[in-house]
Amino acid sequence: MTRKLLRTLLWSVASGIVLAVALLIYLANAGLGVFEDPIEYLVSSAMGHEFAIDGRSELRLGATSRIVAERISLRNAEWQGEPDLLSVGHVTVAIDAWSLLGSTLVVEEFVARDIRVRVAVDEGGRRNWTRPLAAEEAANDGEVDTDRIAFRKVAIESIDLSYADPRLRRPVEAVIGMATIEPDASDVLDLALHGTVNEFPLRADGKLGPWQNFLDGRDITADLDLTLGQVRLSIAGSAEDLVLLEGITAEAELTGPEVERVIERFGLPPFADGPFGVEARVARLDRGHQVRLEGNVGAIEVVADGSVDRLVATDRAELDFSFSGPDMQYLAELFGVNGAPAQAFRVSGVVNVEDTLLGFSDLRAKIGQSTIGVDGKVDFGAGTPDGDLAI
Repeated sequence: MTRKLLRTLLWSVASGIVLAVALLIYLANAGLGVFEDPIEYLVSSAMGHEFAIDGRSELRLGATSRIVAERISLRNAEWQGEPDLLSVGHVTVAIDAWSLLGSTLVVEEFVARDIRVRVAVDEGGRRNWTRPLAAEEAANDGEVDTDRIAFRKVAIESIDLSYADPRLRRPVEAVIGMATIEPDASDVLDLALHGTVNEFPLRADGKLGPWQNFLDGRDITADLDLTLGQVRLSIAGSAEDLVLLEGITAEAELTGPEVERVIERFGLPPFADGPFGVEARVARLDRGHQVRLEGNVGAIEVVADGSVDRLVATDRAELDFSFSGPDMQYLAELFGVNGAPAQAFRVSGVVNVEDTLLGFSDLRAKIGQSTIGVDGKVDFGAGTPDGDLAI
């Protein structure tokens, strides 16, 4: 009886192994085509837009498994003139198969070519990239945790992106020739990008890593530079925990000689002119972070200094700020508010956050010769805001 049971068990295990091997051989040779219909259905349901793979599709299994797909498209909203929200000529994704057993998915290589994106907002405020409620709920049920994906090598060629909004005097159009991320000899990621944004030449380069530290999102350093025409953005710093944004020490600087050229090229209201420069700093404290922002955009000046317990899911924060400029009218038009007086303005004060309480201390807004002051607290914890304000 025991021998018969053992023989049956061995045959069952052997049959399972044979079936598993046969399945792997079948998948390796059948390609991705056998999964196209369910993949298209699942992505379409999650995104709320029709998804299709109209070209070659392959699945190659191994220690490094590869997925290849061509002529991918995501259909546009019905009210939009362009047929596709997104189209991609070619995608190759190489995945470390062993990483599927761990907490972080390791993408050894990601290659994409001929990407075209058309993003738009209509006169009624509808966005062509938003999802219907049913799709939103489906996406939330099976949301991918992108914090647990680490990319080792990325190469993207030819991106054509446009953003149209009736509030802008002209669309934003970006053409990226090449964007790459590749580890150097010490496994620090080298970043490079070049292209144009509304005819401004765009270049970016820098270092980020080490690459292995992205597997758990800890102890990451960055040194990045970006130029758009004569505008320059530099960022340097480190993060002890990139996922929770804890232990951050960073400095950033944005500078340029003529803000009016940037404003005109992006179709914004002419709210400022002249040179601009803004510096931001984040410093780690024993508990939380110290934050500071200081600079000018033409004649508009801003200073903000304070502390925050957490940069994500903040419970406690205090910010002392001052914001001033020569013409309230143009600044208000930037935010879609018409009819503001064409007079100098200054807004300053201290804002406190403590759990659900939002506090104001010595908050003053001055426009021309008129001044209004607010002190007090508002509690947002009960659903309906409740507080005590002195105006």
